[in-house]
Amino acid sequence: MIQAVVDNLPQATVFHLACHGEQDPKDPLNSGFGLRDGRLTVAALMKLNLKNSLFAYLSACETAKGDGNQPDQSVHLAAAMLFIGFHSVVATMWYDSFSVVMIWNGSADNGILHRYIHDIDGPIVAKSFYKEVMKSGCFDFDAVPYALDAAVQDLRKKKVPVHRWAPFIHMGA
Repeated sequence: MIQAVVDNLPQATVFHLACHGEQDPKDPLNSGFGLRDGRLTVAALMKLNLKNSLFAYLSACETAKGDGNQPDQSVHLAAAMLFIGFHSVVATMWYDSFSVVMIWNGSADNGILHRYIHDIDGPIVAKSFYKEVMKSGCFDFDAVPYALDAAVQDLRKKKVPVHRWAPFIHMGA
């Protein structure tokens, strides 16, 4: 699968990934996307000649995570996609496919562990996003930030908690 992506990506204008992403803060070039046969790394992507690349949609963990210790110097996956040639990127600041919340219940065990799945929102946002950018019958690259905003607004209207809609961001032009 990695080789298929590497072989076909140079001809693509739109690149959509729905997988696991992992940021390696110690070796940012080793950061990448978990595919069936391994990790597609930033280092491998940087070797490609992406003349046609316009838009990347990264529905994956840690694609715009950043680094808490160096917030203005982090090389995350979304920034790497801009660096290798994509003009516009939708990414998420998810740290994993779920967030973990500790709620103290007043008992001796000091809490109940709850997991709130975020992955349920990914397909909803993507469906709304693509419906908006394809309104005219073809992909409208100028509509990307507005389409993402509309998708996030849909979640907000449904009273989805902020920690589920805030991680979706757009970078680029």
